[in-house]
Amino acid sequence: CYTGTLGFGNSTRLALTDLLDTIKESDDMSQVPHFFFEYLQGQCEPGTRISQKAADQVMCLRQLEQVSPQSRKIAIVRDGRDATISATHYGELMRKWDTPWIPARRSFTSQLRSWAQRIRLLSDYARDHNILILRYEDLKRDFFGMTNALFNALDIPTSQGQLLQIHQRTDFSTVTQGRSPRQAAEHIVRKGVIGEWTSVLSDRDAELAWKVAGAELERYGYTRNGGYIDGANEQLLQARR
Repeated sequence: CYTGTLGFGNSTRLALTDLLDTIKESDDMSQVPHFFFEYLQGQCEPGTRISQKAADQVMCLRQLEQVSPQSRKIAIVRDGRDATISATHYGELMRKWDTPWIPARRSFTSQLRSWAQRIRLLSDYARDHNILILRYEDLKRDFFGMTNALFNALDIPTSQGQLLQIHQRTDFSTVTQGRSPRQAAEHIVRKGVIGEWTSVLSDRDAELAWKVAGAELERYGYTRNGGYIDGANEQLLQARR
């Protein structure tokens, strides 16, 4: 499904009530994910492919495998140094907005260690399970090539017109209501910058970042100075077991 989104905002009252009643009446909470998947499928035409997105799911990939072994798992990795800077900005914005999910303030090093931990969990999982791993930077630099390769790997028929539609709907300026990439703003979508860490971190902090997470960064083709190993995207797409 290249258009539509699924969720509470566009569900019927009856569908939501049935889901909540089913969960409430169940004696086995391990079945809740199955109930949720059935709820989503009930909102779609038969044969529709459903895609779900959540960054924190990397922490429970093995549990997801138990719940839905037939589902294909895709992980998009990003240079942890940029990811940590973005997370810091996001946390400050959430504090300013006084949201209910305000993250605790943590040092850059502490957050980067958390990123490295997630990468290790992902790598451990990928050794034993069927998963596609992509780099965010490759998707940014070659959206059409990488997206087409991804759909081919998933056996999803697509066309250039459909890829163009996806690109237009997910373009940075579109999702930020006209903002240009690299333009900072108080928005949940960050600046969309690749390699921001090279202008933010001091030489000392950059060396510390490599010491903390260099092994995990290198595993996915990121270099000490901010470059990328050529061909890593093809290797990642083929890293299915």
